[in-house]
Formats: sequence, structure tokens, C-alpha cells
Amino acid sequence: MSHLTLPFTVQDDLEAKEKKDAIQQQKRNKKCRQCNSRRVRIWTLMITAFLITLFIVNKYGDTLYYRFFDENDLIIEENMIMPEEKNKELTLKEEILKRIHTNPIVMFSKTYCPYSKKAKRILNEYNLKKQALDIVEVNLRDDDFQVKMVLKEISGIDTFPNIFLNGDSLGGSDDLEILHESGQLKELLDKNQLLSNLNDY
Repeated sequence: MSHLTLPFTVQDDLEAKEKKDAIQQQKRNKKCRQCNSRRVRIWTLMITAFLITLFIVNKYGDTLYYRFFDENDLIIEENMIMPEEKNKELTLKEEILKRIHTNPIVMFSKTYCPYSKKAKRILNEYNLKKQALDIVEVNLRDDDFQVKMVLKEISGIDTFPNIFLNGDSLGGSDDLEILHESGQLKELLDKNQLLSNLNDY
């Protein structure tokens, strides 16, 4: 039986079609590879952006930065608003330091202590501004011994009273009395604008 051959025109058409299909397949494969490469780049960028955002949020929380511009697009005010530390419990040392640095005069006292009473009498001789003096009665706290140890760490003094002026330790009642009698206490109170005029009332 003789081998049948297709006419040249038909065979050429088939070969051309196969060649065309092969070329199209190569294009599809190349395009697919390009798409995959593009997808990888996009995912890499997205993951990088996510990690950067996560780092910023962890570092700065809900910090807001704002700018106000005038009609000429010049900055008239810019500021960074730091978030309040929500639900953060201060350590005892942090609590005491915060109290010392946010009040003009802080006296750590004991209600029954004669030296604390003497220091109060000395300070009462001055016309202090309202809320200038913050007195902490340590013996009324459950953590009185821990407070005593923290005050010793901060100021080197573990006796009462322990008096601070604008964050600096003045010492105890004897130290306060020396400052009072020498006139230095009045100078310190004047310098820090803690004395009230009659016009303030």
C-alpha cells in the first residue's frame, strides 16, 4: 500500500499553523513569566509597606503630625501630638518622680512625725500660691516602706519629711529650717514665683 501524502498546499498550511501556534505559546509563556514576576514584585512591595507601617505604629502609636498653612501655602503652625499612654501603669518610682516634677513643692511626710509637723509650720509662714505645695502623707499609704526606699534611691534620704522644690531635694526639716532662718528659703520661693500677692486672692 502506497504512503499517502498531503498536497503541498495543505501540508504547508498545517506547518504554518503549527509554527504559529508554537510562536503564540511562546508569547503566552513569556507573558505568564512576566506576570508572575510582576506579581512577586507587587507582593514584595506590599509586604514591605506593611512591615514599615507596623514598625511605625509600634514605635509611635497613634502619634499625629499636623501642619496648618496660610493662604500663600506657607506653614503657620506645625506640631506633633503624642498619644496619651493608655492604661499604662506607672511603677512606684515613676509615680513619685512624676509627682516631684509636676508640682512646685512636694513634701513626703508622716502625719504623726514631729519633724514633718515642724516643716509644715515653716512653710505655713509663707504666703504660698494655691496648689504650690503638695503634701504626701506616706504613712497613710499601703506601700509606705516601698515609698521610703524609692525616696532614698532618688534623694539619698530615707527619713521624713523629704522635701522637693521644682524636682530638687531640699532635705528634711532641719535643712528647711536652716534655709528659712538664713533667708535663702524666701529667696528660692521668690525666684520660682511661688509666693502669692494679696491681689491673687
